[in-house]
Amino acid sequence: MIQRRQFAAAASLAALPGWAFAQSLTDKTVRAVVMNAPGTATDSIARFLAPHVGKATGATVVVENKVGAGGTLGTDYVAKQPADGTTLLVTNGAHYTFPWLFDKLPYDAAADFMPVANVALSTLSMFVPADSPLRTVQDVIAEAKKNPRKLSFSSAGQGTASHIAGALFNSRAGVEVAHVPYKVASQGLLDTASGQVQLGYGGMAGSLPLIKSGKLRALAVTSLKRSALLPNVPTLDESGLKGYEVVSPVFALVRAGTPAPIVAALANGVIAAAQTAEFKELCNTQGLDVEVVNTAGMREAMPREFAKWKNLVALAGAK
Repeated sequence: MIQRRQFAAAASLAALPGWAFAQSLTDKTVRAVVMNAPGTATDSIARFLAPHVGKATGATVVVENKVGAGGTLGTDYVAKQPADGTTLLVTNGAHYTFPWLFDKLPYDAAADFMPVANVALSTLSMFVPADSPLRTVQDVIAEAKKNPRKLSFSSAGQGTASHIAGALFNSRAGVEVAHVPYKVASQGLLDTASGQVQLGYGGMAGSLPLIKSGKLRALAVTSLKRSALLPNVPTLDESGLKGYEVVSPVFALVRAGTPAPIVAALANGVIAAAQTAEFKELCNTQGLDVEVVNTAGMREAMPREFAKWKNLVALAGAK
């Protein structure tokens, strides 16, 4: 009996450090830093996650937008904070592309951070004007092969996911569709709807209203599985380009070295928020699909994501 009691006591003491770490956020302030401006999809998600993270950790969670330096200012800020869980980075797929788009970053996107959880995916649509004679992806490929560079595609600018989506399409299909980058994404959508550009790629938040109003027609989506926002529209993978995928995840990170129990507490709050019906509704309004990946899943996937986006940025020739 004495041995059992001693063992139980030893086990309780061994568990104490983890318990202490998990409790260390209680009554503290956690800053959820967003590198995007207020009102963007990433910002809206951060503000939804905040109270759930607060409930899971006992902390007060405030959202701070740190915009600038080409989108890297907020990320660099978090990279310089203590690894104690009091600063959370809520970011998106740009985290994977920036190391390859910029000649030099003031932080290491891989080594300076560790994952908390992924909550959503931004899938792009491939669209044409509503009255276009191109009815399918294969129609686009056939026309592009028949008349190289006669077709053009709009994007939200050099190095954006929509630019990369078009470059990957060209590569996989073996065609030359000319790239027309826009500084304002909405103008690219409107020019495609009017027929000034024959094809376009864009996030659901911008393209979906024009698709639903009948000004654009979606030919495909860029995810490997169909989007809940356009369930009747095939993927490019289904349309003959096997393995085609360009999606931008939305996820949370902390400084590398943050104690595992703190990461677990933060992840519990993030995942709890992402599993609510209200979060699904928010994603619908922001043109996002819910995609929950826990800490372990993200840890396994992140090296592949960096490698994938390195190849995609090189393919697009973007800087």
